[in-house]
Amino acid sequence: MRLRFLRNYGLSPAKISEPVCAVVFLLITCVVGCSDRTRHNRTEPSSENKSDQEVVQIALRTRDTVRADASKKQEEPWPHSPQYHRNDGYVGSAACKECHADEFSSWHSSYHSSMTQIADRSTVIPAIQGLDLEYQSRRGQLEWQGDELWATVTDPEGNESKSRVALTTGSHHAQAFWYETGESNVVQMFPFAYRIAEQRWIPVQTAFLLPPRVEQSFSFAPGVWNHSCSQCHATSTKPAVSSATEMQTSVADFGIACESCHGPGANHIEAAGRNAENINPGIVNPELLHPKRSSEVCGQCHAAISLSTQEQTDDWLQHGWRYRPGEELEKSKNVGQPKDSENDSFDTSIFWNDGVVRVSGREFNGLLKSPCYDHDGQHGQIMTCTSCHEMHPESSNPNDLASWSHHQLKPGMRGNAACTQCHREYQDEKSLVAHTHHLADSSGSDCMNCHMPYTTYGLLKASRSHAIESPSVATTLEVGRPNGCNMCHLDKSLGWTADYLKQWYDISSPELPEDEREICFTILSALKGNAIQRALAAWALGWPEAQKVSTTDWSIPFLGFLLQDNYHAVRFIADRSLRSLSEPMEIQYDSLATKADRDQAARAIVQQWLRNKENRPTTGEPYLINPLGQPMIGAINQLLKQRDTQEIVIGE
Repeated sequence: MRLRFLRNYGLSPAKISEPVCAVVFLLITCVVGCSDRTRHNRTEPSSENKSDQEVVQIALRTRDTVRADASKKQEEPWPHSPQYHRNDGYVGSAACKECHADEFSSWHSSYHSSMTQIADRSTVIPAIQGLDLEYQSRRGQLEWQGDELWATVTDPEGNESKSRVALTTGSHHAQAFWYETGESNVVQMFPFAYRIAEQRWIPVQTAFLLPPRVEQSFSFAPGVWNHSCSQCHATSTKPAVSSATEMQTSVADFGIACESCHGPGANHIEAAGRNAENINPGIVNPELLHPKRSSEVCGQCHAAISLSTQEQTDDWLQHGWRYRPGEELEKSKNVGQPKDSENDSFDTSIFWNDGVVRVSGREFNGLLKSPCYDHDGQHGQIMTCTSCHEMHPESSNPNDLASWSHHQLKPGMRGNAACTQCHREYQDEKSLVAHTHHLADSSGSDCMNCHMPYTTYGLLKASRSHAIESPSVATTLEVGRPNGCNMCHLDKSLGWTADYLKQWYDISSPELPEDEREICFTILSALKGNAIQRALAAWALGWPEAQKVSTTDWSIPFLGFLLQDNYHAVRFIADRSLRSLSEPMEIQYDSLATKADRDQAARAIVQQWLRNKENRPTTGEPYLINPLGQPMIGAINQLLKQRDTQEIVIGE
């Protein structure tokens, strides 16, 4: 199954090693930008440089608008697309609403509910009026015909097809579209998708962290939603795959619905109807499960999952996953978690070289590496997903639900209470400051910035690691994963971090090369790092918390190099961070422009920076900026020659 999915995307095993779901999740959640043919101005500022509340306002306003515009909702799937089933005790979320109205309302406010939807005017987010897009000789057009959305797709060979759009996926970060193929109920992906915060279209393949060779070979095979995306973006999927063109896929619900987490509801409804003494047969409340079983309910989707045997593959292709909430996850799903062994080989598309997950959406893999979870519970509480997150907040206030839905956190869990609910000694401000050596109200005293830093990549941004750990220069040096200190202090070197970790916590550092001791870590990552390190460095330069505590007036030349990166994702992130640092620029930069055009624009941006010397007080060797305010070209070129050019594919 793993290799079959890869070939469906034109990525053979000889080209790249990729997990089963890797290419799938990003298609649902993170495409951004514009096409070669049709340009769209950025009508919203970057979400990465806004507060969480502002991001929520943008995303929910857009989704709420289409939900509230009184358009008639298509209740039944379109004829030639995946259908509903009511097998194995599944009844669908609508059957839960009568008795559980509040829970249904909060679920409906979550992004789980709209991960897959039937395409109609009540679910399609972008305004579409004769949309015409083109990239790498592939053309896509969308138009409304009454209440039906139709796609016309022309492939690079000139073959044209026109089909009804059957499904949408995503509503938080982006929305993608799937059209009928006319072959049983197989659907195929429209080659462009819509980024919600930026309100722009982008070719699907350019949202991946892909080297150009892999990006150019990307293909759009039919059936990918049927047998792959639907694993986690629908409830109780039965792929029913007969061949590449014959699939009678059915689901209990589109989206991640009630029965995904609580199990099939038929017996519960039947027992409630006859006032049985036990009305909860088969129904699971994840918060009441054993801590390990509880987190596995989330881990069924939020983990690197694979099928390793032909028997498993054949069973899935017909019947879908056998896992039910409350069961032991490993009995029916293979969680791709590296073990602590010198002989382990790590899939670098998912894991850092020490086995810590580095791709977003795999939080359960991070949790498995966390000492807060990986213990027997005899000496303290075992941390679970529901220690911090909740699926059904008590408030029915739409504004409260809008704020909650962004991360689905319990009240107070955005701050240190997430940690001090167990580590109570740091509830006292004096104890906290004595531990952090930072002011109590500073970002340096935010537990998560040190112990859950932004070192996982996905959605064209960095996300917090769920493998809770302490900052370690040794780890950064050995495996390349940034540490919390240098993700905040962008203008400091790894040597600076080593000195303070030794002074404050008596943590010894291995001997560091001269560059690592003297030059700021962010610059070294931008110049020497591999693709994911460059992407994280580009993101960090746009992170408001880091901008507050770091000088950044030296960063434009290095963002200029990232604007010329051969990975589109790196260019896109660098462009976003640049806009957060600069006043509106006269120079127009487009990360999807031709190489000649974008390189020329990047050089012009740096030249503009050079002419504006009065705003650049920071100079010196740590920043590779000489006393005249000019980049040290010789030293920069030497570091560029040391760049890690290994090809990295980060699929989500």
